[in-house]
Amino acid sequence: MQDEIRRSYRRLAREYHPDANLEDPQAEERFKEVQHAYSILSDPQKRRDYDDGLLGYPGPAPDGMGAPYSDLADLFDFDHPFSARNEPPPPVLGEDLTVRVGLGFKEVLEDVTARVAVPLDETCQACGGTATAAGAACPACRGAGRVRTSRQVTVRIPAGAKDGMKVRVPGRGSAGRNGGPPGDLYVVTQVAKHAVFERRGDDFHFELPVSFVEAATGAEVEVPKPTGGMVKLKLPSGTHDGRRLRVRGAGPPKARGGGHGDLVAQARVVVPKKLTRREREILDAFAEERNEDVRADMLRRSREP
Repeated sequence: MQDEIRRSYRRLAREYHPDANLEDPQAEERFKEVQHAYSILSDPQKRRDYDDGLLGYPGPAPDGMGAPYSDLADLFDFDHPFSARNEPPPPVLGEDLTVRVGLGFKEVLEDVTARVAVPLDETCQACGGTATAAGAACPACRGAGRVRTSRQVTVRIPAGAKDGMKVRVPGRGSAGRNGGPPGDLYVVTQVAKHAVFERRGDDFHFELPVSFVEAATGAEVEVPKPTGGMVKLKLPSGTHDGRRLRVRGAGPPKARGGGHGDLVAQARVVVPKKLTRREREILDAFAEERNEDVRADMLRRSREP
């Protein structure tokens, strides 16, 4: 019985040690509870007194522990630290981890294989995750069964990855506890911005400078593709500033679903800041020929109630 008590105490001391539960504010109180319970069970005289009903909890219960134990059965109750069944702790899944990887704008237009440094908890090699060595808490992991380290992980980023896209790498997260499986790794992409093209959903958008003559009469112009090379784009006559023109399938590859998005050009009509005398004469003649009031409709609507 004493051997079972000693083994249970070591196991629970490792499990509830504050150094192994840095993010759990209650760990220290649970650790005190284990120590107080062990002080009774490990001492033969206190144990006899306890069995005879002469001894309850050894002194005042630790803060937050509630009422002292009333009988030995309570100490071995499944809900309390020591269990007569001496059942091993259940396997616990390791934590999922998230890291970020920086990628160039054009780099994601094709499949990318990236290596990322992942800080994680791995099973302690010194004790094999048992958290004990030579009958005491393992000095390598300080009784936690896991050690903090960094691992290089290779991950495939699919072509067409967007900024903020998550790529899951199963089983490459932190090691599990008590024989549990490791968690997963999530790699979040950070794609650099481009000076001309902007990613919007599955498409690339950009602003296309257009002369006012091209906008008025129409034209066929060549525009650059993000993937390289040029593609022809037809400007209809009467193209207004801000009009969007689409080239199907000339955009980025779709990371999911296959195919390519579109290339969307937004016309920006460029008006010359200076005119020669000849140019002004031509435009004056054009205005006289057209003899139109481009603001007539706006003025009419402004007077409506």
